[in-house]
Amino acid sequence: MSSLRATELRTGAAGCRRHQWCVVGLLTLHALLVAWAACRHSPTVDEVGHLPAGISHWKFRQFPLYKVNPPLVRMVAAVPVLLSNPELEWHAHFSDPFERPEFLIGREFIEINGLRTFQLFTWARWACLPFTLLGGYFCYRWAHALYGEAAGVLACAMWCFSPNIVAHAQLITPDVGATAVGLAACYFFRSWLNVPSWGRALLVGIMLGLTLLTKFTWIVLIPVWPTLWVAIRLANRQGCSARQIATELAQLISLFLVGLYVLNLGYGFEGSGRRLGDYEFISPTLSGQVTRVTGNRFRDSMWGSLPVPLPENCVLGVDYQKCEFDQRQWSYLAGEWRLGGWWYYYLYAMAIKMPLGTWLLLLLAGVSAVCSRRYCASWRDELQILLTTVSVAVYGWAVLAGWLGGSARD
Repeated sequence: MSSLRATELRTGAAGCRRHQWCVVGLLTLHALLVAWAACRHSPTVDEVGHLPAGISHWKFRQFPLYKVNPPLVRMVAAVPVLLSNPELEWHAHFSDPFERPEFLIGREFIEINGLRTFQLFTWARWACLPFTLLGGYFCYRWAHALYGEAAGVLACAMWCFSPNIVAHAQLITPDVGATAVGLAACYFFRSWLNVPSWGRALLVGIMLGLTLLTKFTWIVLIPVWPTLWVAIRLANRQGCSARQIATELAQLISLFLVGLYVLNLGYGFEGSGRRLGDYEFISPTLSGQVTRVTGNRFRDSMWGSLPVPLPENCVLGVDYQKCEFDQRQWSYLAGEWRLGGWWYYYLYAMAIKMPLGTWLLLLLAGVSAVCSRRYCASWRDELQILLTTVSVAVYGWAVLAGWLGGSARD
């Protein structure tokens, strides 16, 4: 019996190593594919603004350029470009809060550097390769933890060959970086939920801060994570003592405070703690003005004296986005232009952009989960995935509805 058991262990270890080598091969192939695409395609419109903005963050330790997105991904992209001593001009760096000077600066950057611009953008794109590799790795880790080695390899393969991932991973825009870092943060939060400890809470807090430095969308984690913790602890309240609950609550609060600190650190604490009443907002919602002038509806209220525990340009970036959302915009779908839009825009786009093979796999996964518990993870694991996914989707729909000027009601 002991020899049989040893044989089984050796066989299992060999199978595990084979799966791990498959993951290494998939990630290597993915990196080569993305790196090749990055040097073949010209810069996109958004990248023209992102790269000089990232350079300015390092050069001036300020974050007004491209403030509608957090700075982490473009700062990573800017590192090899700065080391190559590019030509830089900042003539278009003006202070009108209603303007987006990063695109004018980007055009100047291209004009000054000429054909060398393509090489600089290639280096910037290659600097962002670790983000997409991180995403593929945590797809493997999470699926492996829930459904086994083969599922982990399949999840990694789906990431590595997803057309959307390959298309965006070759850019210095924040989408893939935000997805990958957010995925890692949620994975570590799952680990903390399963085995709470101060060390894991610290790690989750750091990852939360880094996630918030990639894209504002991940603000959904602030309500989602406490909701998950409360739901899981209520379901298991008989197995938890009051002391244990208090300790976990303290750890949960602490990880959010660590995340807030990392977020401010990423902005160099620029304007952190500024009084709410001292801001000049441009969105009608926050300024209280209906014309194109700045203002602050909180200035003469009791809220005006409150310090805002966020970086200045983080707050102003949200305000600028809200200003755009408050304006009714033209939108395009399926050959039609409309002032406003369609409530089903994201659903339609997702239906036609996702590969048919992915839809088929999702259908098979749903049927398998309903027909057999063998293909299901624990309810708490599946709740975390579903609640996070739905929250991001609802947030995206709400943002779209605001950008379309309330068109979700059309």
